[in-house]
Amino acid sequence: MEEKTWLGKPVTTSRCAVCILEDVYSGAEAAGIGEKQKCKLLKQTISMLNREFSTAEMPSTYITHAHRILKQISGLDDPFRHTREICNTVGSRLAIKISREAEKIEDGYERFRYLARWAIAANAMDIRTAGAGYTLTTNALHRRLKRIFDQGLAVDDVEEIFQLLPKAKRALYVLDNVGEIAIDRLLLEELRIRGITVSAALRGGPLTSDATKEDAIAVGFNPFNIPLITTGPDTLGMTFEEMSEEFRDEMKRADLILGKGQANFYAFCQYRKAFPGKVASLFRTKCDVINKLFDWRENISVAALI
Repeated sequence: MEEKTWLGKPVTTSRCAVCILEDVYSGAEAAGIGEKQKCKLLKQTISMLNREFSTAEMPSTYITHAHRILKQISGLDDPFRHTREICNTVGSRLAIKISREAEKIEDGYERFRYLARWAIAANAMDIRTAGAGYTLTTNALHRRLKRIFDQGLAVDDVEEIFQLLPKAKRALYVLDNVGEIAIDRLLLEELRIRGITVSAALRGGPLTSDATKEDAIAVGFNPFNIPLITTGPDTLGMTFEEMSEEFRDEMKRADLILGKGQANFYAFCQYRKAFPGKVASLFRTKCDVINKLFDWRENISVAALI
C-alpha cells in the first residue's frame, strides 16, 4: 500500500462503539460477574460513550475506559489473571520451539524475517473478543498461531525494516499482549545482538490482555539486557493523555520504533509526527474497520512502515 492516506487521521468509526460494548460484555462474562453487575457495567459504559464517544479519538481510549469500569464494578484489579497466566505459559513454550528453529537459519535477513513473522502471528494471542476470544483453549491457540504464520504477510515491509537496522543505534519496542511477548523477546534479542540498544515498553497495570513488566519477567525478559519501561498506567495500547515521562523520553530518542498490535497502530496513525524516528507497525488486524484501510475484507498480518 503505497499511499498511506490514513496517516495523521483517527481510525474510529461509529461501528467501534458497538464493538466496545460487545467486548466489555464478553469480558464481564469471562470474569464471572453476576447479572446485576453486568447491567450496571453496561449502563455505565453506555453513559461513558454517550458523554465521550467521538470518531475524532482513538477506539482504544474508550476500550480502556470501559474495562476500567469493569475492574471497578467487579472489584478485581485483574479480572483475567488466570487466562493471562495461561497465555504466558503457552507463549513461553512456543518461544522455545521458535528459538530452536531460528538458530538453524544462518542468513541474517531470513532469520529476522522468520522471527518477525512469528511475532506478528503471535499478535493473535489476544484474549479480547476482537482477537482470539476470552475462552480459547491452549491447544486451539497453538493451532491458530501456526495457521496464521503459514498464511504469510498481506502487508510486507519486512525487508525495508531490516534495511534500517545497520543505521539504527537505539530501538524502542512497544509490546502488546501477554503470551505473545515471549515471541517478541526473540525478535528483540535479534536486534540486540546486532549492536542496537533496545528497550521494551509495557503497560503500568493489567488491562484485558495487555502485558505488564511482571508479565515480561515471567516469560523470560532480563531487565538488565533489555530495559523495561511503562507506556503509562493500565491503558489499552499507548495513550498521549496518560503517557509516562520515561516512555515519552525514550520515544524521542529512538531511531527505530517497533510497535505491536492494533491499538498501538491506532496511535501511530493518528500521531505519527510525534515519533521522530522510523516507525514500523507489526500486528494482526482484528476488525473490518482496519481491514478496509489495507483494502482487505478479512483479517490479515501486517508489517508496515508508517
